[in-house]
Amino acid sequence: MNEKKNCSTYYKKAQRKSMLRELLMTFLGATLSIVLTFGTSYLLEKQQQKKDGRQTAMMVIHDIDNSVAALREMTTRDEKAFILSQYVMNHIETLDNIGEDTLVSVLNYLTSAGDDQLSLDDSSERIFLSSQDAWKNINNATFIDVVQKFYYERHATYNYINNDMMWRSPLDEEEVLKHALEREYLSIDYANLLKEAFKRENVRLFIAASPNRQRQLNDVADRFQSISDQCKFIMGITDEELKEYVENRERTGEPLKKHELYGKWIVQSTSETYIEFKFKENDSVVIQQIEHMSDSHYSGRANLCYTYRGTWQLQGDSLITILNPVFEFVLDTTGISYLPEMNESVAYIIDQWKKTHKEYQAQRAGREPIRRAYAAFVDASGKKIELTWITTDEDGKEEKEKYYLSQEK
Repeated sequence: MNEKKNCSTYYKKAQRKSMLRELLMTFLGATLSIVLTFGTSYLLEKQQQKKDGRQTAMMVIHDIDNSVAALREMTTRDEKAFILSQYVMNHIETLDNIGEDTLVSVLNYLTSAGDDQLSLDDSSERIFLSSQDAWKNINNATFIDVVQKFYYERHATYNYINNDMMWRSPLDEEEVLKHALEREYLSIDYANLLKEAFKRENVRLFIAASPNRQRQLNDVADRFQSISDQCKFIMGITDEELKEYVENRERTGEPLKKHELYGKWIVQSTSETYIEFKFKENDSVVIQQIEHMSDSHYSGRANLCYTYRGTWQLQGDSLITILNPVFEFVLDTTGISYLPEMNESVAYIIDQWKKTHKEYQAQRAGREPIRRAYAAFVDASGKKIELTWITTDEDGKEEKEKYYLSQEK
């Protein structure tokens, strides 16, 4: 009997231990599952925060670099205008021998300098300064402090350049308009107008102050460039990483397929200009531009129609057009009317249009075909296309230009 009792007791104890072990394993399994779930979620959240923080940092650095580029560009424009102005001033007795394009550039410099202001796109600034999440994700007090100081300095700098007397135009555009109104056909005698302008002390002082303006712009650009480099160094962001960020940011839509391009696409249709592309299935393309010209001598609008013809092809995400350098030109005056006493004036205007375009066509004769490569993307609807191409100015600086084409309904 004692033996049976001992066996029963042993069995019950073993059973209890097994149950406890199972409960413990169940508890440990549940606990481990919770830890893994929330731990993995926490790690993923931290990784995403770090990624978002670097994206925000690169957005800010790109904004700083854009300010540097704007200042450099303004410096270059002022330097070019200064050189031309000095040249014209030094040849004031022989201005009739200087090309009209040069005289026009100098006059524009003296009358439009105040319009050549630094425009401020503060969208990135507002995102950075107004988002506590952005600061949390960046998690670098030094970077945040440097950027805040930059934005304060940029506002002060732009305000100074856009409002200080040193940067204001020395000539009033109303003077030029008055001069034109006193002459036949609203023409401008650039040589005599500039001769009179160069006699004024404020005009000569404005031109003489150009090197000082250039130094100030370059000094600020150097300072902002240093801030950009400091920010990249603080965050461990390389130039290559930033370049990739900018390229990805500018890339929109999906690459075009050939059949998606067939048909007529409108680039612009306003009261001033109309531009269209016609892509045909035989790989030919026709580009038409119409300028709707108004004038005080007549009512209505005359249409100056330019037509370029050529071929097109798609290579990857690039659209390539090859156009005949000589365009077709048609002047349509059926939409204008005028009083009899305006006959001579209107005839003169029309004659000048025809003469100018014949000369331009003659200049282009014999040139090589015009090849242009666009980065081409289409939006989700398939009815809007973005074309981006690179232009190079006379100084070798590259700039991006864009067309947005809408499919004609």
